[in-house]
Amino acid sequence: APVAVHHVEAKPSLGRRVLERVTDVTGFTSSGLMLIVVTAAAWSLGYYVGGRPLYLMAYGGAGVLIASWLYGRRTPDLTGQRSDVQARVREGQSVTVDVHLTAGRRMATLILEERLPTVLGTSPRISIAELAEGESAGNTYQLVCHRRGVYTLGPLVVRWGDPFGLTQRRRTIADEFQMLVHPR
Repeated sequence: APVAVHHVEAKPSLGRRVLERVTDVTGFTSSGLMLIVVTAAAWSLGYYVGGRPLYLMAYGGAGVLIASWLYGRRTPDLTGQRSDVQARVREGQSVTVDVHLTAGRRMATLILEERLPTVLGTSPRISIAELAEGESAGNTYQLVCHRRGVYTLGPLVVRWGDPFGLTQRRRTIADEFQMLVHPR
């Protein structure tokens, strides 16, 4: 008898999707956006009150924002890969996935993330403080598919930014793929 297969997608919350979209467009994280608001408020209050220290604080905040944005714009020379994962697995079967990132030059403050549907658990994130030229970093994680269906795994994304966490850029380094989970 034919088996009904359900297609399952990851659904992040609305607030997370909006913040990711704003970060993709502007390059500023939530911390960077808060610093923009504080800088604008300090400048406005300095204009209204006529306070020189508020102007200095606003210009200092603007300087930090500009420096962070320029530092984060630099595209890293990175290559990444995901181990070959079986496209068809049985319900309840455990699957081991290896992800690796290799640097073409010295890099710091990187996050490697594999996006997974919420049914399969939280998306694994690997924080990498520093990678020397030619060096690799990676992680291994387990997936256990308790429900049958078609799951879209990935993409494998690398995120980088400035050391203060005010800006962030992202790049896909391995495309998404589909995994079919059969009944036992």
